[in-house]
Amino acid sequence: GGVESDLMDEKACIEAYEKEIQTAVDAGDVVGASDAYLNRATIALDTRDYDEVRKLCQFIIELKVHEGDAWHILAMLEYRISNHETSIKYFDRALTLGCRKQPLTHWNKSLPLQSIGRFKEGMTEHAWAEHVPDVQTFYIPQHRFNKPKWRGHPAPATIHVHAEAGAGDNLSMFRYFPLLLERGYKVHYEADPSMLSLAARNFPDVVCMPRARDYPGVVGT
Repeated sequence: GGVESDLMDEKACIEAYEKEIQTAVDAGDVVGASDAYLNRATIALDTRDYDEVRKLCQFIIELKVHEGDAWHILAMLEYRISNHETSIKYFDRALTLGCRKQPLTHWNKSLPLQSIGRFKEGMTEHAWAEHVPDVQTFYIPQHRFNKPKWRGHPAPATIHVHAEAGAGDNLSMFRYFPLLLERGYKVHYEADPSMLSLAARNFPDVVCMPRARDYPGVVGT
């Protein structure tokens, strides 16, 4: 099922996970069945088959094995249909029940928090990205450098800002460049190539550079 998912073959992926479910159920393997339901629910979530997601997660909750993971998936479902308050409650329940991949669960919880303007809480949850090594797009930006992260250290100092997310997120953060400059910091911006010219034209006092291709300093190398 995982291989077929990577190959983007939805039909074959679902068939494989259905076989996994049936094999575990026939064997009376409760833990295996729970894992199989989780795999199938994840694909249902990705294909927007939300009724199937709810049904599968209910099976898991009734089995009382990996309940936290089921609530994690349900929380993502509620976020995707913009039920943000419910999503946050479900994320909290998932964490309380000891779901696996807790750092990722915290990061996912940041999404509904930011969506409803609870930015301080949202950024606290977002910071868990540095503890998710199996998602490189989260982990690498947090561990690229051997210099310390800026924690409000006073000027004079050089602050190196680097692209981490998409263009919209970077555009929204441009507002902080003038604030940093006003406080006496030297500011570097390591930009995605598509953003480099825009940033350089609008912030002549910021040292703008293209994003490094070799990610210097990642995990200590």
